[in-house]
Amino acid sequence: MFLPWTVPIVQSLGVFHAVLYTSGPFAMSIYNYIWSHLPHATSDADEFAIPELPGVAVRRSQLSQNMLSAASPDHPSAVFVRRLADLCRRSGATLWNTADALEKPFLDAWVRSSGLPAFAVGPLFAAAPKPPAGRGVKDGGATDAAAGCRAWLDRHPPGSVAYVSFGSQNRLPAGEAEALAAALEGQGRPFLWAAPAADQAPEGVVGEGVGLVIRGWVPQIEILGHAATGAFVSHCGWNSLLESMRHGVPVIAWPLGSEQFYNAKLMAEELRVCVEVRSAVEAAAAVAEVMGKGERGREIQRRAREVAAELEAAVSESGGIKGASLRALDEFVEMVVLRLSDCGAEPKGCT
Repeated sequence: MFLPWTVPIVQSLGVFHAVLYTSGPFAMSIYNYIWSHLPHATSDADEFAIPELPGVAVRRSQLSQNMLSAASPDHPSAVFVRRLADLCRRSGATLWNTADALEKPFLDAWVRSSGLPAFAVGPLFAAAPKPPAGRGVKDGGATDAAAGCRAWLDRHPPGSVAYVSFGSQNRLPAGEAEALAAALEGQGRPFLWAAPAADQAPEGVVGEGVGLVIRGWVPQIEILGHAATGAFVSHCGWNSLLESMRHGVPVIAWPLGSEQFYNAKLMAEELRVCVEVRSAVEAAAAVAEVMGKGERGREIQRRAREVAAELEAAVSESGGIKGASLRALDEFVEMVVLRLSDCGAEPKGCT
């Protein structure tokens, strides 16, 4: 999706072109519309309808800071996104790292607006192996940090640990990391915090007390697949959300930029598997609610398990019957083969 300049090049050579979107159609439809029209710059309204997604509206509070600062269609980001979207819509097809169970209505809306065939072929990763007796997966080649994560999780009861990670590129506002860690410690809530960069780690959390902070890489899929993990505090990058949904782990969504706000919107308002927050105080309260025994927490946990089962079915085959994502990939391959066969001896027409 970030290589749209390849479209005219490969088509000039008679090569079939398809775009793989690593985000979902819900978020990308909103993201492209906002950047293409900048409705907040021409209206004082607090809510903006998304014409391509009937019934969907975005609040001003769900716009990223760089969107809010863009007051002109000549803003560099607006120009870039419009160019990206235009070139991608000139491709031959789109593949999406999502599943029909998550976004079928929004995938259909994309097809109507773009005129391109679209195929939901995700999630594009394997689930964590099932560990015996609910214990961690053993890996002789694991790093010390990875082994430490597993050993620490193994010591905690099922569903008791909050996993916290904001990806490798995002930073919480000043003081919020420390406030969240302190609030979780105050609850007595065990948490595992992944901080790929040194300045992402909350200060003052040392050793293996209530919380464990790993400064560096962690085996995220295995953490989310561990029986001890009961919730995920996330920046809402799409891959992280898919990994969480794949393993039935509810999300506390704290989006920080780009299309993360619309990934969070999908998770909270459409799929109902998360609670969206904007501060450490809200995040800590959401952790307590989602991992608690109250009605809302139990419902979010139930929905997370339901979505996990749907994603498993999408990429599974049983009795010769393939799941929806496997069938979509087959359909894409069949479409490409058919187009190639139609080209015959004139490859220049094969676009």
